[in-house]
This record gives sequence, C-alpha cells and structure tokens, in this order.
Amino acid sequence: MGSLRRHSRAEASRRFFEEALRPEHGPSAASKVAEGAHLGARAGAIDVLQRHYLGFGLRRDAILLDPAPPPPLGRARIAVFCRFGHFVCEWTGAVLRLHADVANRRAVSVRHPGGRTVLRPGRTLELPPRAVANGALPA
Repeated sequence: MGSLRRHSRAEASRRFFEEALRPEHGPSAASKVAEGAHLGARAGAIDVLQRHYLGFGLRRDAILLDPAPPPPLGRARIAVFCRFGHFVCEWTGAVLRLHADVANRRAVSVRHPGGRTVLRPGRTLELPPRAVANGALPA
C-alpha cells in the first residue's frame, strides 16, 4: 500500500488503503479472530497514512516531511507524539500542515521538499501544493 504511493500506482495505493478501512463483515457476523485481523489492517492503514501519504518520519536530529497523498485523498489529520514533542499533521486536500504544540519544550528542525525549517512550539509549517507534488527531500 505505502510503496505504491508515488507515480502511476497512487490510485492502486488509495484503493488498498480504503479497502483496509472497510469492515470485513456485518456486525452480526463478526468473530473475535476477524475483529483482531481487522484491527491489524486498520493499524497498518494508519501507519500508511502517517508515514507514506502524509510523509511524517523521524531522524535522530529532525522530523522528515515527504508527503505523497494519492489523489483524491480528502482531508486527513493525525496527532503524533514523538521525542520532539506533540504534533498535528494535517492534509487539507491541497496543503500539508505540521503544527507543533505550544507545550513542546524546544524547536525542532523539519526537513521537507522545500528545504529545512525550524519549527518552534506553537507554530505551524505549511507546505504549498508544488512542494507536495515535487516530493524531493533536501540532502
């Protein structure tokens, strides 16, 4: 699902993602095993949303943002807690935003297709559509 996120396979990736979020059975037919398997599929779908579509990743000294949302991914928002603090990563359908919680202890370096930005507590980094479309992280 995630490895298909760029180029000509973006549509297939989106279809697999949506399928993982659909219930496999009606409420009356669910079993404990099916529920567990479905929870695993949903956890995998959340991982794909966070790491692949929204492109949120971590390195020792920085947050990486390398988004590749498949068309037509609608609005998506995910809260992330990591060693750098608490963040909300949001895709509006055209723009990717990363908001640093005001209670974060310090600023963090964010590498993204447009370059590098120091994101301070309480501030928001916004990646314009062309940066999301180009998808090339700086070295």
